[in-house]
Amino acid sequence: MGLRLKYYTKHAVRKVKGKFSLTNDQDDTEREPLLKPQFAPSSGSDEESANTTPPKPALPPPSFREVLNYQTIINLVVYTLLALHNIAFDQLIPIFMHHPVQDHSVDNPDFQPPLKFAGGFGLDSGRIGFIFTLYGISGMLVQFLVFPPVARKYGVVKCLRVCAICMPVIYFFVPFAALLPDRTSQEVAIFALMIIKGCCMSH
Repeated sequence: MGLRLKYYTKHAVRKVKGKFSLTNDQDDTEREPLLKPQFAPSSGSDEESANTTPPKPALPPPSFREVLNYQTIINLVVYTLLALHNIAFDQLIPIFMHHPVQDHSVDNPDFQPPLKFAGGFGLDSGRIGFIFTLYGISGMLVQFLVFPPVARKYGVVKCLRVCAICMPVIYFFVPFAALLPDRTSQEVAIFALMIIKGCCMSH
């Protein structure tokens, strides 16, 4: 009886020791790095190497003359002018659309086309909002789908030059859209000009 108890206790102790040894081996394998080091570690520590190498001198901050060079000033002027006339157009065009339609009869002395006229489109706020919604959607499509391949093919500078020439032409023709005979043709014309202007601004 005593021999059997001794045998069973030894057998149980061996099983417990085997489990602990397996878990320790697994922990060691889990803690090992996935990629083995290709080079042998250096004998000295990082602190010792940091102390031996002299610190690099701090570079002085750039002066205003270095920052505001010719290319930087040109970029600032270009983007300032682009933002200026773009915001001015987007703020004034709803007022022009909402302005009442002028009488186009011959008896009206204030209406002498093509240069003397003062009428708008007579659109309500809902119609203007709908046109600007389509204008914003078309601008996003141009920005993501049209501009990248065009810029890759012709370059950003060429696109900027073409758009800089087109913008004054668009601004010149916008008021003359009010001289068209019916409202549908007026809305189509002003929307087409806005789309072209959006394409230029996205570039």
